[in-house]
Amino acid sequence: MGSIAPHNFTISSLMDKAQSVKQECHLCKRRDKISEATKWCCDCTEALCEECLQFHGIMKLSADHKIVLIEEIDTSVSVEEPDLSMISDMCPVHTSKVLEAFCFDHQALCCVSCLTLQHRKCENVQLIEDIKQQKKDTINALMLEVSHVKANVETIMKEKRVQKENLRLTLQK
Repeated sequence: MGSIAPHNFTISSLMDKAQSVKQECHLCKRRDKISEATKWCCDCTEALCEECLQFHGIMKLSADHKIVLIEEIDTSVSVEEPDLSMISDMCPVHTSKVLEAFCFDHQALCCVSCLTLQHRKCENVQLIEDIKQQKKDTINALMLEVSHVKANVETIMKEKRVQKENLRLTLQK
């Protein structure tokens, strides 16, 4: 079992930097037009403006693609120009295959084909879903521990207030 988990590209946290970075629509850019993208297609790995999104949604080939808000994308890769292609669920080598595992030996996301062809002899490979569950369990355990520590601190502070008040009353006598 590996100690370093892969960065989760599909379930990203909201980043402050995402607010300040303006992403251009990839389709408009190809037509030498500049417009701000508001959505990201995880299947095409492209940023889309509202106008292009409408066309993207009515095309038979892309109608069922996963679309997310640009603001929901983790831009920690680069502040200047985020590499939005990194959030795709699809394998960059076997483009029709979904990424399902992580090889800790090579620090690489893998699809079933990658596992069979390049990571067959690797000793430290885990399913992404298993890693995700382990991280959830770890977070829940940490949150429980923090709540216990908080309760202990509150108890100690209450005891100290009582002791302080008792000391004050003793000094007044």
